[in-house]
Amino acid sequence: MIKPLLGNGDFCNTMRGVEMEKHDAYERALLIYPQAKDYWSFGFLRNPWDQVASYYHWWHTHLFPYRKRMPFKEWVSDPERLKVVKSAYIVRGVDKVYRYEDFGSAWSEIFGRTGLPLDSLPRYNSERPGRGYKSMYDQESWGLVASSYAEEIKLGNYGRIRR
Repeated sequence: MIKPLLGNGDFCNTMRGVEMEKHDAYERALLIYPQAKDYWSFGFLRNPWDQVASYYHWWHTHLFPYRKRMPFKEWVSDPERLKVVKSAYIVRGVDKVYRYEDFGSAWSEIFGRTGLPLDSLPRYNSERPGRGYKSMYDQESWGLVASSYAEEIKLGNYGRIRR
């Protein structure tokens, strides 16, 4: 039996009786639904450097839109900011970790494995500003993210990405 437990908040909110929140961890799902340990599980991780760059744009656009834009190198040097978007806790313990940038092919595999019909997936945030994230980094800021996101890099096999 397939029973979705995690994922997009809108998806979870449409399911009756689901006590999960958007971005909840798999470990929390097992506390609420212990029978889920017998299900095949999966999760998505995003490229940490792209994720941090995207959060930088979001931070300036949504949290502090009227404040003078802080240079990225200065912004990323604050370890508290780097903690906000960490995501390894979400997928710890799942059977398969997919990369966010491989979303389309991952869903094809997931639906193929589960036998659910795959029509098409809607596309959101396709024109976000973080597409050229590598140009935002210098060697030092790249290293700060690499150090802070070591677990995500390992889980998502992002170790071969270079600036």
